[in-house]
Amino acid sequence: MLALSVPGVLGVHDLRAEYVGSDTVHAGMHIVVPRATPIEEADHIAHEVEEKVHAGLSSGYCFIHVDPAEPAAKLLIEPEDIGAMK
Repeated sequence: MLALSVPGVLGVHDLRAEYVGSDTVHAGMHIVVPRATPIEEADHIAHEVEEKVHAGLSSGYCFIHVDPAEPAAKLLIEPEDIGAMK
């Protein structure tokens, strides 16, 4: 996928595309960037994705929504408790 080739993009979801003419596609997607990415950098990443999508698909309109990556999963049991259960 074009969006994943942009540095800083960790994932893509909710991709939508619609033909609005014989050769025009409107597209939209959510991209995932690392948590705590400064807003200016996230905006730059989104613009790079938009440019790649326009160049690769000749899209008429492209909407990119930026999501932060989910935090690491929290343990329900602390590591020291696991050792005590053995």
